[in-house]
Amino acid sequence: MMGRWTGLLVAGVVALAALGYGYYGTESRQIRRERYQAIAAIGTLKADQLQLWRQSRLDHAAALSRAPSVSRELADYAINPKADLGAAQTVIETGIRSYGYAGTFVLTATGQTLLAAGTQASFPLPPDSPVVAAALAGTTAVMGEFFRGDDGDVYVDTAAAVRNSLGRPLGVVVLRTDAAKLLFPMLQTWPTPSPTAETVLVRREGDEVVFLNDMRHRPGSALTVRNAITQTNQATVKAVLGTVGPTEGVDYRGVEVLADLRPVPNSNWFLVAKLDADEVWAEARYRAGVAVSLITLMILGGAGGVAAYYRKQQATQFRGLYESMRENAELLREAEAVGQLGSVVFDIAADSFKGSENLERVLGFGPDHPRTGAGWRQVVHPSDRESLDAHFQRAVEARGHFDHQYRIIHGTDKSERWVHVRGRIDHAANGAPLRMVGSIQDITSTRVAEHNRLAEEQRYQRQRNALIQFATAAPPNDDVSLAQAFQRLTEVAARTLEVDRVSMWRFNSSRTGIRCLDLYERQAGRHAAGAEISSADNPAYFQALTEADVLAADDAHRDPRTMAFSAGYLTPLGITSMMDSVVRVRGGVVGVLCCEHTGRVRRWSHDEQTFAVALANLAAMLLVGAEGNPRLDLTR
Repeated sequence: MMGRWTGLLVAGVVALAALGYGYYGTESRQIRRERYQAIAAIGTLKADQLQLWRQSRLDHAAALSRAPSVSRELADYAINPKADLGAAQTVIETGIRSYGYAGTFVLTATGQTLLAAGTQASFPLPPDSPVVAAALAGTTAVMGEFFRGDDGDVYVDTAAAVRNSLGRPLGVVVLRTDAAKLLFPMLQTWPTPSPTAETVLVRREGDEVVFLNDMRHRPGSALTVRNAITQTNQATVKAVLGTVGPTEGVDYRGVEVLADLRPVPNSNWFLVAKLDADEVWAEARYRAGVAVSLITLMILGGAGGVAAYYRKQQATQFRGLYESMRENAELLREAEAVGQLGSVVFDIAADSFKGSENLERVLGFGPDHPRTGAGWRQVVHPSDRESLDAHFQRAVEARGHFDHQYRIIHGTDKSERWVHVRGRIDHAANGAPLRMVGSIQDITSTRVAEHNRLAEEQRYQRQRNALIQFATAAPPNDDVSLAQAFQRLTEVAARTLEVDRVSMWRFNSSRTGIRCLDLYERQAGRHAAGAEISSADNPAYFQALTEADVLAADDAHRDPRTMAFSAGYLTPLGITSMMDSVVRVRGGVVGVLCCEHTGRVRRWSHDEQTFAVALANLAAMLLVGAEGNPRLDLTR
C-alpha cells in the first residue's frame, strides 16, 4: 500500500516537472520569436536610415561638383594659375553652412588642394587619396572609408569629379563628414527602452572585421576594435561572411546576443542590430519562476500527504487521504484559474457534459444553464457554430483527438472571447463514440496580442514605404516645387498615420512665433498656409519644443504642454490628441511637424513617434536645401 502511494507521488512529480518544462519551452520560443521580429524591424529601419544618410552625402557632393562656377573657374585655373577662384570658394563654403560638413575641399585633377573651408580646412587630403582617385576614375560621386583624423575624431570623405563639357576631369570636390556627430548618434538610437540594445557598423579588412562606429558598451572604440575572421561565433563575423537576417552568436564583449544582420547596399559595410540574450530571456525566466513555484507547492502538498500517511495510525489514514485529495483539488482549481483553463467530460450518448468549477467561469455558465450539447452551442459565436460541428464530426469519425479554436459569447458579461478546446474521444468496442475528455482554455489575450503584432507590422510597412516614397522624390528647385514637396510631406503623414490634420510650421526670422508652411486636412482633401502662432501666447508649448525630438500628447486638452490650445483651437476643430516632431537643422530648432487626431483620445505608439521624427528629418532636408538655393524663398 505504501509503495503504491510512493509510486504515485513520484509519477506526479515527473508529470508536473514535464508540464513545467513544456510550459517553459513554449513560452521561451514565443518570446524568442517576438524579439527576433522586433530586432529585424529595427534593423530594417536602421539600414534604411543609413542608406538615406549615405545617399544624401553622395547627392550633396554631386550637386556641388556640377555647380557652373566651380567647373568654370577650374577650367580657367588650368590655363592661368592666377585665375580668380572666389565663386568656387563661395560654393564650398555653402556646403559648410547648408549641410553641416566639417570640411569641404576643391582639388585639381592631379590631387593638389586648391580650396578648403570648415574646421577641417587645415587638414587637406594627400594627392594620392583613394577617394579622390575613385571619383576621377568613375562617373558618379563616391564615398570613402572611415578614418581617424589628425584631431582624433572619426570622419568619412565623399568626393565627386568636376568635369568639362567633354567629360574630362578638371578637379574634384570633397565633402568631409564628422561621423561621430552626424552618423553615430543615429545608429545608436533605439526606438524602445533597452539596457543592452545597440547597432554596430562593420567592414572586412583582409582577415579582420573592423568596427566602424563607437559602441554603446565601449565608448571611443570606432576603428580601434578588430576581430579575427576565424571567430565565426561572433555576430559581426557572420555578417561579413554573408549571413543575412536573424541569428544568434556573441558580440565583442563575448556576451550571447540575438542579432539581425544585413549588408548596406552599394558599400562594403554591414549593419548588426543586436540585443543581449539575457535581456531577452529575462521574461521567460520570470514566467518559469512562477511555474516552478506553483509546481513546488503541488509537490509539497502531495509530499505532505504522504508524510502524514506514514505518521498517522490506521484509524487516521482515510482522513489524511481525504485532506491530501482536497488540497490537490484546490491546487488544481488554482492552476486552472491561473491558466484560464477548464476540464470537461462530454457524454456523447447521453448528450450531457460536466466539468470543473473553472469551466463555468471560462464559458460564463450560470447554475440554470443546460449541460447539453445544445446548451454548449448557445455560447458559441453564431459565425463559428457550423465550423465547430464539422470539426467535432471529423474527430468522431477519425476516432482521434479534437483540437479547435473558436469564439464564444461569454454567458455572464456577453463579451466576445476566443477559446481553445482539446479532447480525446473514446469509442466502444463496436466503434460507437462514448465520450470526449478534454479541456478548454481562454486564449483571448494571446489572440489579441497576435492581432496587435500584425497591426504593428502593417503600420511599420506603411511607414517604411512612405519614407522611401518621399525620400526618392526629386528635390525642389523652385518655390512651386518646394510648396508641393511640403504638401506631399503633410499628405504622406496624414495618410500613413491616419490622422485628419497635419501641418508644417517654421520659426519666423525674429523667433517670436511659427508660421504655417502647409496645412493638409485629409477628410476635406485641401491645403492651406499662412497661419501664425505666437510664442508669447503659448510659452509651455514652445519650451517643450526645445526639450525633446517628439511631443506626444495623447490627451492634448490635459497635457501641460498643449492645454493652452484647448479652448481656442482644439475644441472647435474636435482635436483630441497631438503628436509634434521637432525639425532641427545643425542642432537648432527651426520648425515643427504637427499631427492632429480627431475623435477618441489616441495613444501614440513608439513606432509612430519614430516615424514622425523621420518625417521631421526629411522636412529639415527640404529646409536646408531651400536655404542653399537662391531660387527658393521661405519667407513668403
